[in-house]
Amino acid sequence: FDGQYVYFAPYKKTVISATRSFTHGYAVRYNTHSEFSTSASWNKFDLSANYATITGLIGSDGIDGGKNLTGYSGCVYDGRYVYYIPYEKSDTDNTTWSDGDFSANTTIARYDTQYNDASFSDVRSWSYYDLTHKFGSLDGGGSGLGDKMKGGFFGACYDGQNIWFIPSAAQFADAGSNDNCKWSS
Repeated sequence: FDGQYVYFAPYKKTVISATRSFTHGYAVRYNTHSEFSTSASWNKFDLSANYATITGLIGSDGIDGGKNLTGYSGCVYDGRYVYYIPYEKSDTDNTTWSDGDFSANTTIARYDTQYNDASFSDVRSWSYYDLTHKFGSLDGGGSGLGDKMKGGFFGACYDGQNIWFIPSAAQFADAGSNDNCKWSS
């Protein structure tokens, strides 16, 4: 909450026909100074669809690098920016799901509440930071944090100076392991 708007992070959406979940990239904002039941009080922004437009990055497969940029556990506000806390992302667009179709979302999305009169749908008011640039692979390969982190973040808090990201329990064990009790960091 920034004093006027409440921000909602995209988390999961249920596919009724398949009774499975998949993540989506719609960030939603509600204007508390407007009528709750009017559509003008609500805005949405698709974090996933706009990733390539904002960053210019394309995935190694030639597809928009943010195609699966979905699944955030919440938001935290620092007085100017709203940070979307990465949790997990779907690794498939299929409606047929199996174990392993999700992995850690490693990309923090940030909305600038003061840019361009705080237009929620203006791509220029959004930026992204992929934690793999700082810590390397978060899939368990490589060295450093990548060896330890197996899941996304379950939340975050702001202490007036720093944002502290709260690690979640890993959702998936290492291949060939029955150990589902690893923490993400």
